[in-house]
Amino acid sequence: MTRRLLWSLTFTPAGVILLGMLAVGTWQSTRLAQEHKALAAELSSLRGFSDRAAAPRKDDAANAEIASTSEAIAQESARLKAVESKIQSAEKGLPPMTGEELRSLGRIEEFARKAASFIEQVGELARLFKDKSNKTQSDEAIARATQQIGNWAGWLEVIAQMEDDPQEIARLHAQTIAQRLNLERATTTRLQEQIAAEFEQLAASGLIRSQRPPLGDAAKEWNQRRSEALHAAAARVEEFIPSSQRQPWIVEQSLQLGNALRQEVTMSADGHGSAVVAVVLPGLQM
Repeated sequence: MTRRLLWSLTFTPAGVILLGMLAVGTWQSTRLAQEHKALAAELSSLRGFSDRAAAPRKDDAANAEIASTSEAIAQESARLKAVESKIQSAEKGLPPMTGEELRSLGRIEEFARKAASFIEQVGELARLFKDKSNKTQSDEAIARATQQIGNWAGWLEVIAQMEDDPQEIARLHAQTIAQRLNLERATTTRLQEQIAAEFEQLAASGLIRSQRPPLGDAAKEWNQRRSEALHAAAARVEEFIPSSQRQPWIVEQSLQLGNALRQEVTMSADGHGSAVVAVVLPGLQM
């Protein structure tokens, strides 16, 4: 069989940036809440001190301190509210990360539809990078597509975890392939059985996502071995699809989703480094 080339699509996912913003916002919210609590306690103490003072005599110093503390609490409350508002806005842009709900298997079909859409979005982004006919529209479309794809970073990690269960990952991939090729239920069932067998073999060979080595040369060599194994597996799975419905790369792109998100860190001699986050799917040429 002729070896087909594996191309990579590289971008900085907006979802990762958004996660970073959310983490900072959460830390700020916690800190402000602690300050707010401390100021409230101080105000309560000062008010208690004032109540214990003699009734006819007004303690101007205590009242001034109470007023100052009240103003500080009002300012901290406003800051806390602003940070919480930013966190809520950021959370709306993140994909839901409820793996347990997904694993009830009640949402696999819905998840498969989204996975199929995600692969097609990556393909569309690759096409946009090559289309130079209208640079302004192309740049705007690329920005939108990149943001949508970035929001999927968390879901790719969920798919990676699903590879630990051959039956679970097989159901997802079979449904995803069926969505893209419009397959009948009987064909989808046969695909699921074959994909489960393929992932059992991948696990035995140390090639499911949880078995990937840390970053470095070992990971690169592992990625290559896995890609070759999945290329062969895809050919076996395609045999269960009617020839009139087969399309290049469809099966292999789905099987690769669990390892599609890659990160490469490089360090220069002066101590500076860079990190590249990429989505790698077979059959997509930049």
